[in-house]
Amino acid sequence: MFQDGLLMLVILNPFAQMVYLGELMNETDVRTFVKIFVQATVLTTIICLIFAESGEFILYDVFQVRFSTMRIFGGLIVFSLAFVYI
Repeated sequence: MFQDGLLMLVILNPFAQMVYLGELMNETDVRTFVKIFVQATVLTTIICLIFAESGEFILYDVFQVRFSTMRIFGGLIVFSLAFVYI
């Protein structure tokens, strides 16, 4: 259970959110920013929990995709992005 909670924290990564929310932090007052940040964190957590519970069913039963296929497709995407930057 602790490991699952730690993995969820890594996925949500509140420290990395500060990088792309820097402009919002500068444009709004602290109270408004905290309200927006908490709402976004709660929404993200709910979405992640929903897909953590139902993701395997959706992937395997609805879309009938195997994990090895996802790894190959992900590798092709990473390769194509690296090829563009070279």
